[in-house]
Parts: sequence; C-alpha cells; structure tokens
Amino acid sequence: MKTIIAYYSYSGHTKKLAVELAAKESADIQEIVEENRPDRLKAYTGGILDVMREKSWAIKPLPIAWNEYDQIILMSPVWAGNPPPPVRAFIDTLPSGKTVSVTMVAASGKAGCREKMEALINGKGSSMKEFKVVKA
Repeated sequence: MKTIIAYYSYSGHTKKLAVELAAKESADIQEIVEENRPDRLKAYTGGILDVMREKSWAIKPLPIAWNEYDQIILMSPVWAGNPPPPVRAFIDTLPSGKTVSVTMVAASGKAGCREKMEALINGKGSSMKEFKVVKA
C-alpha cells in the first residue's frame, strides 16, 4: 500500500509532525503551499475572517498522481475551529473515490472541525476514514 501525506503548516508545527510521520510510515510527502503566503498579521486576522467565511486561498499546483496512492493522510492546523483556507483548496483537488485520514494539529489539543472536514471531503465524492487531533 502506497501512502502520501499532504500537509499545510503556517508556523512549522504541522510540518514537523508530517515529516516525522512520513519517515515512520515510509510515505511520500507533499506540502500544501499558498500562491501568495500572507505575513503573520494578515494570516491571523484576514485568515481567520476567511476561515469564518469558508473561503479558500489559491495554492500552488500539486504534482500528485492520485492513482498511485492507496492511502491519503491530510495533516492541517486548526484555525478558529476550522480548516485553514489552503486546506479547503487542497480538498478541492481530491478526485472522487479516495479515502482520506485526517490529522488536525491544535495548540489546545481540541478541534471542533471533524464535521466540517468530513463534509468537505464527502463533497468531493471521497470519504474520511479516520479523524484525529494531536497537540501542537
């Protein structure tokens, strides 16, 4: 079974965990990168507003051959109880029929976005296999 870990990380916490998991699982890894990365102030103010409005941010093209992967792991921070805008854009790239395991990284150790992530993934014709939250 071939696995890819796709992750978004603004501050570096999620990246560290994704790299560690990829090494442990012998998985491929793909970073989700914004087309125009906002500075910290804009990310934490405008980004939160975009999260609440359920907006996506444009991301750089992903060189993923989806048919090569049996397992997709999506790792993301939690912004105001929601997936950040680049993660919404990533989910839009998912082909139908895939199964995605989601790991949310939260400073408080709690995330109330399970239903939101599942709805986004299901909306692409894929399904969420597993959802977990890890502390940053």
